[in-house]
Amino acid sequence: MARDRGRPAAGAAGLRDRRRDGALRSRGRRPAAHHACARGPPRAGVACRPGAPGRLLCAQRPHRRGALPRPAARWAGRRHLTLGGPGRGYRQLRPLPPAWRLGLDRCAGDRTGGRPARPRLPAAPRSSLAAGREPGARGGHLRLHRAGALAATPPRPALRLPLGRRPLTVLGLAGLAGFLVSFDGSILLLALPAIARDFHASVPDLANLGSGLQVGAVLGLPLAMLADRLGRRRLLAAAVLGFSLANLASAAAPSLGWLAGARLLAVGFESVAAAVATALVIEEVPSDQRARAVAAITIAGGAGLGLTTLLYPLFAPHWRWLYLFGCAGIPVAAILARFLPESQAWSASRPDRRPLRLLLAHPWRRRLAVAALAAALSAVFFEPANILLALFATRQLHFSPALISASVVVAGLVSLPAFPLGGWLSDRRGRRLVAAALSALTAVAAAISFTGGVAAYWAGTVVWSFLASASVPVIGAWYGELFPTRARATSESISTVAAAGGGVLGLQLVAAAQSHLGLGHSLSVTGVAALASAALLLALPETRGEPLPE
Repeated sequence: MARDRGRPAAGAAGLRDRRRDGALRSRGRRPAAHHACARGPPRAGVACRPGAPGRLLCAQRPHRRGALPRPAARWAGRRHLTLGGPGRGYRQLRPLPPAWRLGLDRCAGDRTGGRPARPRLPAAPRSSLAAGREPGARGGHLRLHRAGALAATPPRPALRLPLGRRPLTVLGLAGLAGFLVSFDGSILLLALPAIARDFHASVPDLANLGSGLQVGAVLGLPLAMLADRLGRRRLLAAAVLGFSLANLASAAAPSLGWLAGARLLAVGFESVAAAVATALVIEEVPSDQRARAVAAITIAGGAGLGLTTLLYPLFAPHWRWLYLFGCAGIPVAAILARFLPESQAWSASRPDRRPLRLLLAHPWRRRLAVAALAAALSAVFFEPANILLALFATRQLHFSPALISASVVVAGLVSLPAFPLGGWLSDRRGRRLVAAALSALTAVAAAISFTGGVAAYWAGTVVWSFLASASVPVIGAWYGELFPTRARATSESISTVAAAGGGVLGLQLVAAAQSHLGLGHSLSVTGVAALASAALLLALPETRGEPLPE
């Protein structure tokens, strides 16, 4: 009901027709004497005595049992009628439709009820009570007990995107960077048998190559610290340009040492690009959609791995062509520098010139130690398992390059629904328990891949890929929420450096044990470290739904 702006301020007891000066009319008795406002508008100096609580309203028959009165109702008489009358002799009343706006009488002493929080219709919250508080209905009147409200049917929301234009732009460009990072990093994993054949490398030589690549993550730490000082956009574009140029050097490598040096630089830039892209997405996406946003850029990364998997059988054993294709990141770096928005959270915060010192303060110090140790223990198993998976399939199971690519494609297709599923579980159930459970199950499935024959390899790699894909958005969103904005990229890079140290240790352990236990069993034994990492995650706090720390 709209307010009558031309009358003195007061509450709402009677209803007045805005198109007429008289009150609502009906055939029936005269107005009740106890309500002075029924006989006309209030006069100066004359106050209207408030009526009794639970004033009576005339009954209106709904149209086909609907909530609103019939639209075809008519006036029933000419005599005045006040709301809250004695409640007798009004059986001939007809419903009065809201064909025009009804104003409040604004009688002194009356007041309106509370304003509902959303669109509502007045209704009786308890059983109806007739006039004079009699037990039965009398005169077709209904008593509204106090100020009750019934929620109206909410309007159907208009179709809209879950994210705005700016977050979608950030998500798309960060996903493009993740696509290139994954494409670039997966070339060595698939082409390792062909690289070993070209350079006549043994398993210890390849283990040393993998160990040297982990040092590249250490080189990425200073760049990540610059991302916390100078912003996300410039560092992400520079990182993409850096590993794209390293791809050009890798394609021209004349020896295994040259290739190791080029890939060391590429890994450093890739680690920075992955950390900055994740931090940027977490800072730009609403809190209830962060894990799903991380899942989206992870899917983009999976697409990069899928493209490498499809191209390798076409060019094998000529692996250098794949690194030349990786140079496509050079024009992409220009696109990122031109169109990628800067993080609003980083812009609103006060950049710290020493983000590492901030992380060593309370309470971030303990979180950083637990996260770094968990990443290192996980990499003791998963780093050699990822690097040596294709080599194990070639030498132990005698797979051809096409069959290795087929296994990767099947595992990737099965894992596609795992990314949004992991993000959905994380946004609904929390990060902590979901991350720990998925990490433990992933370690078990990966260990099975190296313990048996062809059947165990296929089953293990498919389940391993599915569970690992589900855990990536959970852990990615969780780690981003654990640390402040002023040092988020640095914290991501520190975890990457810790994982690099664990990967070096795992590769050296496998290289030392494979002559006694065999390659497959040596990899399976290191899976114990990944189980310990999953248990260590329970020491970190839950962050779902909490605002990002500054």
